[in-house]
Amino acid sequence: MRRLIFPVIMAFFFSASAFAADTTSAEVTFDANQWRLSKEAKENLDGIIPADTFTVLTKFRIYGYCDPSEKDADNLSLKRAKEVKQYLLSIGIKDSIIVSVEGKGKKDPETLGITDADKTQNRRVLILIEYEAKLRDEIIIMKKIPKKSDQPQ
Repeated sequence: MRRLIFPVIMAFFFSASAFAADTTSAEVTFDANQWRLSKEAKENLDGIIPADTFTVLTKFRIYGYCDPSEKDADNLSLKRAKEVKQYLLSIGIKDSIIVSVEGKGKKDPETLGITDADKTQNRRVLILIEYEAKLRDEIIIMKKIPKKSDQPQ
């Protein structure tokens, strides 16, 4: 019985630590008063899907923003967030892991500047991504417990 329990306990212990949770983010920007994704923005979003099999995407939170000069900012920021969500769905992200899509309007500006470059930074969608990365270098070694008959007398 002891020979069976030890390997099962060790397998459970190591499988629980075989993944490490983490977060990252991505951003895309928009032209003034626009919510459609540019070709460049789509290319940036294409890079979200991991190329390796060691990364499991678990949650997406999508937040749209506007610059202070844009009209109807709450509606426009939500349209931007929804546009990003639709694109992510089209490239294979599952709807079940997109846990929130919000328009933040003019709240939380990236910069307070008034130049065109500053305004562009504020016309954005921020995507917060949670993922689990399977640890590649983890090696599980299970020691064989000798039988009584294998032990020297």
